[in-house]
Formats: sequence, structure tokens, C-alpha cells
Amino acid sequence: MSTLKKLFILALSLGVTFAMIACDDDTECDGGNCDGGAAGAGNEGGEAGTTPTESYQYIMIVDNSADENSAGTPGVDICGIYADCAGTTVSAGNATLATDDANICEAGASGCSADRGDANAAEDEGAACAGASNPSDYVSLGMGGTLTVDFGQDLQGCTVHVIELDGGDSEGASVLVCSDPADDTTCVDLGNFETQGGGPGDGADNTFSVDL
Repeated sequence: MSTLKKLFILALSLGVTFAMIACDDDTECDGGNCDGGAAGAGNEGGEAGTTPTESYQYIMIVDNSADENSAGTPGVDICGIYADCAGTTVSAGNATLATDDANICEAGASGCSADRGDANAAEDEGAACAGASNPSDYVSLGMGGTLTVDFGQDLQGCTVHVIELDGGDSEGASVLVCSDPADDTTCVDLGNFETQGGGPGDGADNTFSVDL
């Protein structure tokens, strides 16, 4: 083989070697088929992910009354619950009452003019809040009972209004906001309210800011 052919083959071999090294090290690889560039694009896409924010959409009212009413309405009496979110009124829904108090009036029971354990009575703004109302304008929680409502949206930044019937007994409750009412570790205590037993009157508006 002539010297010229040997030099030509050596130059060709060196050219192929340099092209392979460049493809491994350079992710740009203009004109080349380099896997490194595609991997880089995939990494950039992964960094764009975000972590979802927890939604606090439930309000729980837990009775801690000092006095027990003996006229069929034990515990705190809630006429309505609503939220003010940036000037928009948001209504509560899916109200449920959990209580072991057997002294709450039921419709048709002796001495009872209405069902005072109907949780749905709290699903409004509490404009109607009369003690002798029938159907009942309010729900009685019973001693130690819990009323839970769902607003269907995150309440962070909103003001929650709890309208309570001001009766003749010393009654009160704690107000909590939760992301999952079945798990009390997701609840945040917003504060308490209490009546002083000053006698029957219109519903008292207790407000709580949800600033978490």
C-alpha cells in the first residue's frame, strides 16, 4: 500500500473517532443524532411541576356550652353559617350534625313544636332566627355536639359568619376550619364564641377570619 493511501485511511479513522467523541460530550450536536440533548429536554420539563395547595373548605362548630337547656334545645343554637370571600357571599351546604344528646326536640315529640336537630337549618345566612320558629330557624347542637358544613371552595382569605340564637343560657362553641373533617389533624382552630345568657333575642353574628 502506498504511503498516500495509508495517510488517507488514517485521516478517515481519526475523523470518525472525533465525531463520536463530540456526540457523547456535546448535547447540541448539530447535524448529529445525540441522545444527550433529548435527556436534557426531559429534565427541563420535570422541573416545571408544582405541589397542589391544600383546600380548607369545611367549617366545624363544636359545642362547649356551660349550661344545659332543659327545654329541648341543649347546646349552642346555630341559625346560619356563611362566608364573605372578597365581597362575595358564599353559602354553606351538606350540613351534618354529630351528637349523642337525646334531649334535642324532634318533630312530633311531646312538648316540641319543631325539629331542633335539623342540620339543614344552618345552611343560610341566619336572617330568620326566632326561638319559637316552626319549621326551625336553627339547629341545636346538643351538649358536646359537632356541626359540620361544606363550602365547596377554599376559605383561605375569607371571613366566616356564624349566626347564633342568643338565649337565656350560657352557651358557646369552638369554630374550626378543616381540609378533611374526618381527620382532626387537618383542622385549624379559628376561635370561640359564647353567649352570656342575657335572654332571648335576635341572632348574634360571630365572625372569624381564615388567615392560615
